[in-house]
Amino acid sequence: MQSSSSFVERIMGAMKLDPATYEDVEHDEGANGQAVIIVVAVTILSGLAVAGSGGNRIIGSVVSAILGWAVFTLAAYLVGTTILKGPNTSATFAGVFRALGFAYAPSLFSILGLIPGIGGLIAFVVAIWSLAASVVALRQSLDVTTGRAIGIAIVAVLAIALVLGLVAAVLGIGIVAIDSVVQGA
Repeated sequence: MQSSSSFVERIMGAMKLDPATYEDVEHDEGANGQAVIIVVAVTILSGLAVAGSGGNRIIGSVVSAILGWAVFTLAAYLVGTTILKGPNTSATFAGVFRALGFAYAPSLFSILGLIPGIGGLIAFVVAIWSLAASVVALRQSLDVTTGRAIGIAIVAVLAIALVLGLVAAVLGIGIVAIDSVVQGA
């Protein structure tokens, strides 16, 4: 499905938390690139706030942001289509992925966090705004209530934290074992 909305109109709609915008990008398979552009732009703008960021650091940040977006989308999609599925839930991973990519749009203002004196406040407001955008994106792309979308986001984050904790524990044990072998050699 191709939308008549321009990329800029979609960004503005995403920032306004307009449900129709999130529905539009969810169903427009051609919006994948637009979602990626938003996530990459946000990552670069946020990276500019870090003093001394070199090209390698920005590239690593972009890769990390895209992986984080994909992992959160997968977790939210799985939680939202199984554990916390609503009576009207009908979603695809790609649709949720696009909608959550557009939920990054408010974070385009994260560069304003550099303003002395009020930068911290701006960063806080942008973070809350982005969280709200993610809830709207989940609500629209998973066809659930706002409360269920909040629950999906919380459970998805907790699931990711649990998996990362388990991986770290396993790798930590592996690192200790390798270290003891090296020390004994």
